[in-house]
Amino acid sequence: MTRMGRRAGPRGRSNAGRSKPLSANKDHSWVPLRIEKVVEVKYGSTLNGRFREVTKLLRWRPDKDVTQCTFDQLDEPVPAGLDTVLNAKG
Repeated sequence: MTRMGRRAGPRGRSNAGRSKPLSANKDHSWVPLRIEKVVEVKYGSTLNGRFREVTKLLRWRPDKDVTQCTFDQLDEPVPAGLDTVLNAKG
């Protein structure tokens, strides 16, 4: 039998002996900010009023007042059901 090699983690480091993922000690708390400036962003999706996945700042919007910008304006895709995904022809 051949011995299996250790699996490298992020940055090529070995995960041997680790019981927790590398992000287990990160602070994932949410800190609200004062609403003073407006930016335009590109985003993948939102969940519970927070941006998820990759969010990219596109530009500052000095022409917009903060009262003009709400989460109601965000485009959210309608989630596809699992049956739709599994039966997709492609």
